[in-house]
Amino acid sequence: IVQIYLFFFTAIVLTGCRDKKAVDVSHIDVDIRIERFDQDLETLHPENIAIGLPVLEKKYSSFYRDYVEGMLSAGSTSDTAYYANMRLILANEDFNALKSEVKGTFKDLGGKENEIRNAFKHIKYFYPNVKVPRIISFYSGFSVQVPLGENYL
Repeated sequence: IVQIYLFFFTAIVLTGCRDKKAVDVSHIDVDIRIERFDQDLETLHPENIAIGLPVLEKKYSSFYRDYVEGMLSAGSTSDTAYYANMRLILANEDFNALKSEVKGTFKDLGGKENEIRNAFKHIKYFYPNVKVPRIISFYSGFSVQVPLGENYL
């Protein structure tokens, strides 16, 4: 929660101080890479989820559980209905239309990565002890726009 307030506060400060001299953040090293969960999820199909879902769960850990349980409402990964629910979601026409739209619109996030990197350089300038979270791209319908979880954004 503190990170989101910090992020928005810094964004307001940066946009509100345009007439002042910009701070030099060139010496601040911030490792930002957008992890493409959206692309990884795209490789799943109802017939291969028994193999693919555990791989995604291991790779994305807490985000994956938040995504499946909270955003998709597919149930707990330990629930016996979990795989059946995920098969239904992955076969859903609306979900697949959204997936196609995202794939066509957001092929490359390199420019966004640079913008986020620059924003976190400024945050680190003012708050050097702030830990930079994992940045993960996803699609979930329209129920959750920007989730904040344990060490991810």
